[in-house]
Amino acid sequence: MIDLAFIEQSYIDVATTAVLRETGSSAALFKRLVTKGAESM
Repeated sequence: MIDLAFIEQSYIDVATTAVLRETGSSAALFKRLVTKGAESM
């Protein structure tokens, strides 16, 4: 459980960094990415 939570948090951090680096308007894309990630879990 703890490892899964840590991996998920790390994934979110990496995804946030990647989205911020790639686009200026990151809020909508990040929200969509998080939603897709939650559905795949």
